[in-house]
Amino acid sequence: MTTSRPLPGQVALITGSGSSSGIGFACARRLGLLGARVALTSTTERVRLRAAELAAAGIPATAHRWPPSSDVPRPR
Repeated sequence: MTTSRPLPGQVALITGSGSSSGIGFACARRLGLLGARVALTSTTERVRLRAAELAAAGIPATAHRWPPSSDVPRPR
C-alpha cells in the first residue's frame, strides 16, 4: 500500500456501513486511510460503533442512522 494520501479535504458518504465485515465499512476504512473524512450511514445503531472504530484508527468519521427514529415512515 502506498503512503500517499490523495484525498485530503474530501468527504466520502458511505451507505450501508453498520456491519464490521461488510463492503461499506471496508470502503469507508480504505477511503479514510487515503485521507478522506467519512460520513457513515446505516439503518442500525451499529453505525456509531463503526465510526468509533475509524476514529480510533485516526480517521475522521461521523455516524448517521436512517431513519433516525421508528416513527419516520419508510418507503414501500
